[in-house]
Amino acid sequence: MGKRVAAYCLTGSGNTRKVMEEIGKAISSLGHGFSFYNVKSKAENIGQSDTLLIGYPVHAFNAPRPIIDFIKRLPKASKPIKTYLIQSSGEPLHLNFAAQSRPLALLKKKGYEVLGGFSFVMPYNIIFRHKEEMARRMWGVVERRIPEVTKTILGGEPHFLKIPLWSRPVSFVLRIEQVAMPLIGRHFKANGDCVSCGLCASSCPVGNITLEKGLPKFGKHCIGCMGCVFLCPRAAIQPSLFKAWKVNGPYSFKGEAIKDKDIPPYCRKAYLRYFHTFEDEAKTPQK
Repeated sequence: MGKRVAAYCLTGSGNTRKVMEEIGKAISSLGHGFSFYNVKSKAENIGQSDTLLIGYPVHAFNAPRPIIDFIKRLPKASKPIKTYLIQSSGEPLHLNFAAQSRPLALLKKKGYEVLGGFSFVMPYNIIFRHKEEMARRMWGVVERRIPEVTKTILGGEPHFLKIPLWSRPVSFVLRIEQVAMPLIGRHFKANGDCVSCGLCASSCPVGNITLEKGLPKFGKHCIGCMGCVFLCPRAAIQPSLFKAWKVNGPYSFKGEAIKDKDIPPYCRKAYLRYFHTFEDEAKTPQK
């Protein structure tokens, strides 16, 4: 009998969901059960699963507030449930690993068999837009990593990220973002290019957007995922204080991958280290 894997995901622009769906395809192709849910879903039947995956994008080097709330809502484990975190971030800095500290600690207190997690790099949906070639190389690394990640998950093997000690206080201080975003998000607005399609409201992971007279109204629960800004087909959403960091339009993840020499200066060494680490591993025969 195959294993039963339950995956709960928070996603704004779709990057984290894309990674988790790829993991799900690999698990299903091996004859195991894979169920995919939004973190807003109730988790009463989680005890029927052998393995739990929790996915989210890193926000200011922390797990987003809805992920913490989801874990707090989880029932106490009545049996050992192997649990992994799957996170995505826009840059391959070890500082991002600190985002797993709090969720893992909360899960452990609830009796889950905490086995660590994985961190993937996906293109930005805020700050600046990556070139399509850069996005393609990021996705190429995801594809290379999926078989080994799947093997680890199904084998119930531990995979803890090495969280630098100095990163924990930085992550703690930047939790201020979770207080600030509900205030900043209330001042998001749509300009005259809005066509009242409602995509922003339907895609908001926390239901913070409603439509009034065909125009989006932003509530007081924004988490700063930037999904509404990124996914708007008319680039009509203006993100208040983050206007200069606006990124709009999905990446295709197609075409040629960027070459080392063309990687821009921003976090260049970190990107090269990330790419080479997993690309070189993929070339090495597994024992």
